[in-house]
Amino acid sequence: MSKARELAELGAVYDSGALSNRNLIINGAMQVAQKGTSATTSNDSSTSTVDRFIYDTRVNGVSSGNFTIEQVTDAPTGFEYSFKITNDDNTTIGSSGGVELQQFIEGHNTAHLGWGASGAKGVTLSFWVKASYTGTQSIYFPSSDYGIAWLDTFTINAANTWEYKTLYIEGPTSGTWYTTTGRGMMVRIALCSNRTSGTLRDWTNTNDGVSGQTNTFGTTISSTFQITGVQLEVGTEATPFEHRSYGQELALCQRYYWQFTANNPLYAFQYHASFKYAIRPHPVEMRATPAITSTTSGGSFTQYQIDNYHWKGYVSSTTSDTTANYVSSLKADAEL
Repeated sequence: MSKARELAELGAVYDSGALSNRNLIINGAMQVAQKGTSATTSNDSSTSTVDRFIYDTRVNGVSSGNFTIEQVTDAPTGFEYSFKITNDDNTTIGSSGGVELQQFIEGHNTAHLGWGASGAKGVTLSFWVKASYTGTQSIYFPSSDYGIAWLDTFTINAANTWEYKTLYIEGPTSGTWYTTTGRGMMVRIALCSNRTSGTLRDWTNTNDGVSGQTNTFGTTISSTFQITGVQLEVGTEATPFEHRSYGQELALCQRYYWQFTANNPLYAFQYHASFKYAIRPHPVEMRATPAITSTTSGGSFTQYQIDNYHWKGYVSSTTSDTTANYVSSLKADAEL
């Protein structure tokens, strides 16, 4: 892309009122991986390593198959990381099954698109992709209640080569689109699928099917798929990727998930003759009251107040008790 073209496209974005904070995708450069940089997933499971991206093998009838998902440093120029998925063995998919990479976007972040009414704004998705195979990959964008969906495809032209892709999605004037803390929009890449129903580049679809899929990811052992630089923005043209700082990206991710580990324990303090008390504010306001998973030392904590601002717990302990009571790890999950 020439510098003149880049400036022209950024000018068009400026006219629409969104020169910064235009990327609706969170962690599109795959920088943040709070849960770890690698995991193995099997059939009928949903797993995440890189924040905000979910690898889902639960989509209607995947009866076998193991996959490794990783944050890796193999990336195109201008990026540090990519999300890599490896098919570790043969995958058996039912007649309506599929394996997907997904990101769900909160309604607060998509409300300005005006989807579901006249004047709905179209958006452009752009990303870098690399795969060990060639062929056509399906992608779809279902409404919040799966009542309608936009289907499209992109082609991997050369194996083991980073390629840049762009897709335009028309703004739908019908359908149900949540505008608060629910799933305002869903981006779902079908890596392998036996579903073939649907009309490409049209909102008349009434299911979450895919169409035009022709690749060997699910049937070739050790096949790989990588992606980074994912950007979704208002308008008909893709602009240069909006790089945010690591701190900004981490804070955006922590609205949906955060954790601390034994390297930074939370100690309880005596607040009553019979109890010790611990409180941990969330780093940012979370999307909703999170599900909490924790490990403790010195006694079992009772969780008595959890909301989207903080966690509170207490443990039985007398003032003469010299035991150190603390929460050694805590995970807070408010994913969509």
